[in-house]
Amino acid sequence: IQSRVTSSSALKCSLGFGGSTQKVIVSEEYINDGYCDCPADGGIDEFLTGACSGSEDWAGLIDSSPVPNGIYQCPQQPSLQIPFSHLNDGICDCCDGSDEKIGTNDNTPCPDNCDQILAEERKERQAMQMKYVRGNQLRQTQIKSYQIFAQETENEISDLNSVKIPHLSKSIQEMTSFVKREKIRLLEEYNDASQKIYERLRTIPGSNEQLVDIILSMCHLYGEMTMDSRTKDGNTSTSKPSLSTCIPLRLAGLDIGLLWNFNSGNDVTLKSDDETTLEIASLLIHNAKIGENNHEQIMVQKDTSKVKTESKKDKARREEEMRRRRSDSRRRKEDKDDDEDYYATNDYDHHYDDDDYYQIDDDDSYNEIGSEDNTPKKSHHDIKVQKNKPESDGIDNIDQYTFHSPIGKVLRSSFYNYAKNVLKEIDDALKNDNENDEEDKNGEESSTSSPLQIIDPMAVTMVRNSLSRRSSLIEYGNDMALSASSMLQSLEHYRDENLKDYTLYLKDLVIGTIYYSNIQDADLVEILLLTLYNNLQQQQGGENSCLAWYFSICNLDLNTEISNVHGSMATFPGEALRTALSNRCIERRDQETICSDGGSTMNTIPSNVSDGYFNFYIPQQREPNDHYSTLLQGMNDNHKIFSNSNELSKIEENASFAEDGLSELTAKVRSLEDALGDEIKYGPDGILYALRDDCYEILSNKYTYELCMFGKSLQREGSSKGKGTDLGSWDGFVEKENGLLILKWSKGQKCWNGPQRSSTVFVTCGVQTKLLSADEPNICEYEFKMESHIACDDAFKTFHGIEV
Repeated sequence: IQSRVTSSSALKCSLGFGGSTQKVIVSEEYINDGYCDCPADGGIDEFLTGACSGSEDWAGLIDSSPVPNGIYQCPQQPSLQIPFSHLNDGICDCCDGSDEKIGTNDNTPCPDNCDQILAEERKERQAMQMKYVRGNQLRQTQIKSYQIFAQETENEISDLNSVKIPHLSKSIQEMTSFVKREKIRLLEEYNDASQKIYERLRTIPGSNEQLVDIILSMCHLYGEMTMDSRTKDGNTSTSKPSLSTCIPLRLAGLDIGLLWNFNSGNDVTLKSDDETTLEIASLLIHNAKIGENNHEQIMVQKDTSKVKTESKKDKARREEEMRRRRSDSRRRKEDKDDDEDYYATNDYDHHYDDDDYYQIDDDDSYNEIGSEDNTPKKSHHDIKVQKNKPESDGIDNIDQYTFHSPIGKVLRSSFYNYAKNVLKEIDDALKNDNENDEEDKNGEESSTSSPLQIIDPMAVTMVRNSLSRRSSLIEYGNDMALSASSMLQSLEHYRDENLKDYTLYLKDLVIGTIYYSNIQDADLVEILLLTLYNNLQQQQGGENSCLAWYFSICNLDLNTEISNVHGSMATFPGEALRTALSNRCIERRDQETICSDGGSTMNTIPSNVSDGYFNFYIPQQREPNDHYSTLLQGMNDNHKIFSNSNELSKIEENASFAEDGLSELTAKVRSLEDALGDEIKYGPDGILYALRDDCYEILSNKYTYELCMFGKSLQREGSSKGKGTDLGSWDGFVEKENGLLILKWSKGQKCWNGPQRSSTVFVTCGVQTKLLSADEPNICEYEFKMESHIACDDAFKTFHGIEV
């Protein structure tokens, strides 16, 4: 170059950076002046300076210089490589200044500092090498530990999947198959025995509609009797029965293979498949063990044994319905904690508040049945309510209450309507009395005379409680009838398919309901007469129905033939039921029955409400010497078929425990597989396994940053321990870059008018795992530097040229 460009000659070179054919003349004063005029021609005008050192084929380079691929390697510093642009640029990059002596006469002011600089580098390199050695040893130890854990876990999973789970599954299958076969056998034996009894008892005449009415009335009386039994024998509980469904009808259905489904509108299912058959057998076995009269624990559907808690929405709906239905009957106490668990789902969304069931107001409590019976007898018209308002017109102003059975319509409506009117009168009188008391306190003259001035408060309270309690019995009985009506309606499609089968279902349901309701013969015969002799219902339709009932049935010609369901005629009832009716007539016909004359105003409050008031007698349980107790004794014997199945129950219980154990083993396999992970989760050789439960913090400026492996990345202000700002969730690791392991957290809390926050961690080799720095180079993109033994691998070793 020096031969081509001398100090006494000009220089021609291409214009600009190439691509142009135009030439430019560089005069002598612009050669080696520190400005590159000929970059496209290898910088031939600046061969003695570094101005053109970045140009390709720079003229200042000598052929012997070790500059592979456009990079200059410092001779004494193997790790330091200099680009073209840094050569002869007046800055000493190499410790010996060789980068400033390229193509020159070695007159640059770069001292040789290699001894000092290399000593520091050797010290740093030695520290890095020590970190690598120790970190790599720890890394290898933890990799080995993970491999041992992984092998043990894989062996355990293999043992569970290939040995324990199959063995337990086979054992469960054998026990389940045995239980299934045995249940079917027992159910067949039970059905054969029951059918013989049912066939003997299918003598009750009547049309299908009359048979339905018998069932509805039986369920009504069952409801009254069940509620009444909760306050007998010194039991002061006023809580409702936990089963708001006609249990006798459901149990009768089980006997003939009918299963009503609570959860699908009481749809009925026939015993037509193994699943239904086994469910019925299981229910019968359970009920036989606890006793058929223990209706609190009776099961009538498989899932009724599961605890069900009333939801807030259902509770609100129930309370609104109760307020609507009973607003005129008594003041109700709000029970906000009525979440009582119960076995059976209701058939129609009718419930009762436990604490309110017999209560009138917040302070009065029911004084048991003795509060009625122990009150001295007085005339039924000796307590009068004084009124200063137009007299009411009797029961006509009572909100219409719908009864769902003949027994309710004919034999309960008079008492119920009367009781509601009297309760309303009492409440109105008490309200007026309270208003007068307020006026007296304020020194004002009462605008009305006190309506309760001559009434004994204790007598009013007892009468009011008694009327309310008996009204509640009727309401609960009516709800049982409504429950039965809902179930029987779902059975009607069988009537369209096969009328004969439908009729047999009804007759058997009548027999079963009689048996399971456990109502005494005399109450039963009243239901049968009321239902089968149509003229009785017609006779009871007038205003004096309360007075006419026992007069009608006690003078009934029982020799009258009744058309049965097959069109033939039959005389009913039989001699035993006639005897029961005769005894009832002797007992009740001559008793004083208090009834309202339909035209009187409800301006009197009785001093006592005894059994038979307004012809309302509480039904009684069947006695051992009753006709149906003897007739149905075979049903009691049949249930012993299931009650002797203790060994079967034990096997079924073992199968259930085994199924729980199988579920636990299956869950354990899933847990072990999750803990084992894979390369995607724990990285190559499971390097992240040792850090799986660890979190790391660093304080930077005014923020504390926390990163949890396989968890969250958070930012908190100062040293607070709150939730903090979400900087992302664990998103795995990426391939190494420049000897660094990169970890990611993504999809954090969204920045205002920006992206979702994310965190990136660059991990270098170190013995102790810790965060070194935190930064936010871009909006809502956080970067951290960390050192850990997990990065002390071969890639780090190679990148840094570590020799061990």
